[in-house]
Amino acid sequence: VVYTVDGKARIPGRYAIDFIMLDNQGRYAKGDEDFVKNWYGYGVDVLAVSDGVVAAARDDFSESPTLSGHPAHTPDKATGNYISIDIGGGHFTFYEHLKPGSIKVKTGQRVKKGEVIASLGFTGQTTGPHLHFHVANHNSPLGAEGLAYTFDQFTEIGKYSDFSKFGKALWEPTKRVIRNERPGPNTVIRFKE
Repeated sequence: VVYTVDGKARIPGRYAIDFIMLDNQGRYAKGDEDFVKNWYGYGVDVLAVSDGVVAAARDDFSESPTLSGHPAHTPDKATGNYISIDIGGGHFTFYEHLKPGSIKVKTGQRVKKGEVIASLGFTGQTTGPHLHFHVANHNSPLGAEGLAYTFDQFTEIGKYSDFSKFGKALWEPTKRVIRNERPGPNTVIRFKE
């Protein structure tokens, strides 16, 4: 998505990933998926991906208890509650759509890789509880260019060739450990075995 901030168009989420937690049957919610608290990922810990210094945090968005009651936010409110962390070298990590009142860090605070920084929520411009993650070249969630990045290691356990089955059926199983890459589109991964 292209955002124009201060008269300049940028693509902050060029390499963004939206993480949605699934159960062992490929479902993202138990029971009525309209209720946010029924989503498996809702409220889980969000971890810092690298050592760094908290550059910004926003925690003034409220949250609808249902998908159907979620307001249509304008693009300038797309992030919802978020944290950005300066990881050095002109790189900032962004964690968006965080649960209200869950942010555990403050601007200027040093964080370590793997530290709990917040909880996954349902704020901002989103269609369901998930973690939006991206890396950018400035401390501006919408006014920066997205940068490419890789993960040290993860295990790909499956994929959806037909994305209409996502959340409704089990993925097509795969099993491979991947190092220093990014997950492919519509893949199911684990960071820890």
